[in-house]
Amino acid sequence: MNESPRIALVDDSASDQLIFSDMLSTAMPGAVVEVFSDAEAFLSSLEHAHFDCILLDLNLPGDSGMELLQVLRREPRYRLVPIIMLTGWGNEAVAVKAIKRGATDYLSKRDADEQALRRVIEAAFEDALREQQEDQQLNLLKSQARTDALTGLLNRSAFEECLRALSGGDVAPRSFAVLNIDLNKFKPVNDNFGHAAGDRVLKSIAQGLQSVVRTSDRVFRLGGDEFLVLLTPGPSEAELAGMAERIHARLHEPVFAEDRTCIYAGGGSVGVARYPQTSGSVDEVLATADRAMYEAKKSGRGVVIVDAAALNP
Repeated sequence: MNESPRIALVDDSASDQLIFSDMLSTAMPGAVVEVFSDAEAFLSSLEHAHFDCILLDLNLPGDSGMELLQVLRREPRYRLVPIIMLTGWGNEAVAVKAIKRGATDYLSKRDADEQALRRVIEAAFEDALREQQEDQQLNLLKSQARTDALTGLLNRSAFEECLRALSGGDVAPRSFAVLNIDLNKFKPVNDNFGHAAGDRVLKSIAQGLQSVVRTSDRVFRLGGDEFLVLLTPGPSEAELAGMAERIHARLHEPVFAEDRTCIYAGGGSVGVARYPQTSGSVDEVLATADRAMYEAKKSGRGVVIVDAAALNP
């Protein structure tokens, strides 16, 4: 909890505003408290202010106390901010419903004093911190599930996710291009220098590919020595040829061990598919690029196949 948390008190009762403001000054020394008489005034303040905790009167006119709670929980900035409902006599059952709709806790005005107020606010901050930590852990796990552990590139699962997004649902899919890259003669690296050297090569290739693509493009490692570049938006033929040349050149740059021994300079075979030019559907693009890559290997390795025509960078 911050030493000087910003606390919003939303209550339409002038007497309760004074009572809780006084209690807060004692219970939470150093806290910055702002008082609002209605939901509209509070929501307007959010355009230029952020609060670390909200005390919200459940009995605002009509159902606006409950409505404001739901509005706040739909707002990303306030999804985890502690919201404590202040209830009157006999409103505990309604307060429990509010908790089910996202309130952190509730406090009966009848039972409120400085100690009870401090206790419920501190507990709410602890709950919020725990939820934030769980959120961060979940986001980390999601990130790890989408990331190749060795190179730090996005993985096949992430590519499939991007492809689904590009399919657009009811919206016409955007144009894009896929470059499927398979390294040439990579196995001898592991056989002759060991797997640590092979990992060094894969990391170097990953960094090299990221260095030559546009900021809007993404690089993936599909597994083994197979990489993929997703170009969005789809480039023109001239732009695609230029990208192929840069990638081809980068794949042929030698990779050295720490003792400056050259451990790889084999280059790669690259197959290209464009949507909608070379594929009838978004789902066919990767298969088309994969076939083009194998055609490139059969054509002499390092040849890039673009729209079924060979391009030799």
